[in-house]
Amino acid sequence: MSILPYAFVLLAAVLWGTVGTTQTFLTDGIHPLTVAMMRSAVGGGILLLIL
Repeated sequence: MSILPYAFVLLAAVLWGTVGTTQTFLTDGIHPLTVAMMRSAVGGGILLLIL
């Protein structure tokens, strides 16, 4: 049994939990929807590279 899938889930949970903190440190001119779109684009791009 590999521990790698559990590590990926733990990493995803940590990244998911830091979204609110990250948005509080961004400048006031950035809309939360823009942040969500950029996160999706970066995450999707990484998944495509892994694939």
